[in-house]
Amino acid sequence: MVMKVTVYIDVLICVNLIINYFILSLSFKYVKCATTKLALLRGAMVGAVLSLVILLPELPAVLAVPLKFAVGAVVVFSASLRRPPKVFVRLCGVFLLITFAMCGVVYFLCSTIFSQILYINNGVVYFDISPFVLIALTTVCYIFIYIVEKISQKRLPESFYCKVGFEIYGKNFELFGKLDSGNTLKEPFSQKPVIIIAKNAIDASIIENAEKSKVRMIPFKTLSGAGMLQGVRIENLTLDGRPVPIEVYIAISTNDISPSGADALISCELAEYLNG
Repeated sequence: MVMKVTVYIDVLICVNLIINYFILSLSFKYVKCATTKLALLRGAMVGAVLSLVILLPELPAVLAVPLKFAVGAVVVFSASLRRPPKVFVRLCGVFLLITFAMCGVVYFLCSTIFSQILYINNGVVYFDISPFVLIALTTVCYIFIYIVEKISQKRLPESFYCKVGFEIYGKNFELFGKLDSGNTLKEPFSQKPVIIIAKNAIDASIIENAEKSKVRMIPFKTLSGAGMLQGVRIENLTLDGRPVPIEVYIAISTNDISPSGADALISCELAEYLNG
């Protein structure tokens, strides 16, 4: 006798949104790729929508397995976008490994400790849970992510520092930089990332004496207020000797930028080039 299972779309999407966000967060931390909460949420939402394949007729394993890998790749791509192929493949591998491991844990819990209905189809797991369990699941996931963040910060502080080399109008510079997840500044027209330079790290006259057409006003906002920084596009950017093939700007800060002594705060969008 075949048991009929009622799949509630709201429960399916909510649970998969939470779990995908949790898995993506762990995947990026394991690969040591900086990202933003918005990017993780975007990937999780894509994964939640793709979980609707559970409603399709059951596919044979020869199709269901490739479908699972394809869905995983789409979710990771949605959260990471412009990543070098090597980093993207690593992210996909870690994401899928954690996903399969979590599926096993969920299956065990639902079949032994909890008594929720468990349904698996086309590589997607659905289990009917109460609002209380959903809230508890969310809380546990965020507590776990918080603990992992604290442990990672204590054990791997050196992974966020590197040498920053670049060229401006024929002059070469090499600074001590720090990857800053809080630096999300972008040049407003091109939407290219911005590296913030300490006020005494380079001669500010380089920007002040530049052609007006090449100077960009870059808006910023902090807890203490908002304002504008002058910025220019740089050439031949390298991070620990690795070339960065995209257009990047620098802006010179009017204040001290880092208590750690770094001369440059690297945009979180450039983290992928530290993992290459």
